[in-house]
Amino acid sequence: MGAGRGIGKATAIAFAQTGADVALLSRTKTELETTAAECKKFGVKTLVLPADMTDEEQVNAAVAKVKPKRFQFGAKTVRLKRLWVQ
Repeated sequence: MGAGRGIGKATAIAFAQTGADVALLSRTKTELETTAAECKKFGVKTLVLPADMTDEEQVNAAVAKVKPKRFQFGAKTVRLKRLWVQ
């Protein structure tokens, strides 16, 4: 499960509440857009990236789209689901 619902959505919103900009991944774009709208209420930037979290190629492609924007999203990067922290 990604950031579109459940624990993933709750985690994204929790990060946004602390002021963290968030890149949101999940299969369903409409669910991600809903999560993004909720996160933006806290004044943060969001990036919506539809991807199947069980497909390593799709996840890697999404992460590749986030990396060039790291300076917009700040120096700290946390990648949930595969437990990647940088």
